[in-house]
Amino acid sequence: MALREKLEEDIKASMRSHDQARLDALRFFKNAVLAVEKEQKKELDDAGVIEVATKQASDRRDSIKAFEEGGREAAAAKEAAELGVLEEF
Repeated sequence: MALREKLEEDIKASMRSHDQARLDALRFFKNAVLAVEKEQKKELDDAGVIEVATKQASDRRDSIKAFEEGGREAAAAKEAAELGVLEEF
């Protein structure tokens, strides 16, 4: 199964299980993939999707660090949960 298909299936599964936090993270990731595809004017293969996931994960790690330094533990926890979802890809 291609990563794009896995992403779509995970979104559907999250909707069925009413896991809103996971669903939000997956939708954000899907939108990032679509933005890169629009920019490159082609559909991404698995390597391209992994590259987007890596970039998103890096952004999450930076956000977690900034939130923790700013004393915003709730926001850091939310970013950490989203990072966990991204690491599946």
